Amino acid sequence: MTQVTVLGASGYLGSAVSRLLLTRSCRVRLVSRTSPHRTVRSSEHREDIDLCRIDLRQPGAVEYAVRDSDLVICLVADLESRHAWRREEDPDAESVDLGVLERVIECSVPRSVLFASTAALSNPGADEARTPYELCKQRAERALLDATKHGVVRGVSLRFPSLVGVPQGASEPGMGAVRVFAERALSGQTIDLWASGDIRRNLLHVDDAASAVLAAVRHVDRIAGDNWDVGAAKGTPLAEIAELVADAAARITGQPPTPVVRVAPPTTAAAHDLTDGKLEVARFQAATNWTPRRSAATAINETVAALANTLGIATDTRSATPAGKDIG
Repeated sequence: MTQVTVLGASGYLGSAVSRLLLTRSCRVRLVSRTSPHRTVRSSEHREDIDLCRIDLRQPGAVEYAVRDSDLVICLVADLESRHAWRREEDPDAESVDLGVLERVIECSVPRSVLFASTAALSNPGADEARTPYELCKQRAERALLDATKHGVVRGVSLRFPSLVGVPQGASEPGMGAVRVFAERALSGQTIDLWASGDIRRNLLHVDDAASAVLAAVRHVDRIAGDNWDVGAAKGTPLAEIAELVADAAARITGQPPTPVVRVAPPTTAAAHDLTDGKLEVARFQAATNWTPRRSAATAINETVAALANTLGIATDTRSATPAGKDIG
């Protein structure tokens, strides 16, 4: 039976991927620094499930975690701060975002490696304009593709856009612009839009991202040795995202929608923050027959409702019904 190991199994995307893996016929090792999600813990007595709580930055930890693995899904990232992808140079964070993958490759144990990268790398631009987080992901992609070229592993890099929504069975939304908008709207503050609200963002529900990972697992022989954009068919204008967040918050709080205000972008804004996020998602969909099933509106409503619950704001589930419809 195939041994699949998930590194970062308790994270936002990791918990969603782990839940899906538990429905497949394979031995699964779920590796994380913290306790696994409750959906995973409910299966802890299954003989084909190995829950491994370990800090992968420690000497020998990666080698131990990926031992006897046929396939490793590398989802680890140093994202303890909501703005971690904008951080300055941080050797400790690089030991997670880049170092873990490098050690997986050096082990030469797994036959296949799937790596979660960032869609920001698909936006054109000079390396000098990229954030340290993006450069870390870029170096990791190059290391994985080089190892694939030399026959060390079969590597696949999946470039994800902003992940939104709440994983099935979970209660905590992820980080990013939608959450920032939601926090402001739920607290009655204005939602600030940088420059033009016409800039589009590709939003992908976290459960759809997890299903994309499983699709990549099924087709790893076909797609190995390349970087793949994964996301919705088209982006959503930031102004529309802000309005959806404001409306969702208003339904929960019973107050008028918070105003959406255009403001000048801060000096910390990256180049791609002010341009449309354009992804070639059709290529991955054609290669794997994967397609997202949840709308941006559904994901946004889930995020706002979950955040309201986290903040202790009473939610009227009848009035908080998502405005969008899922596909399928």
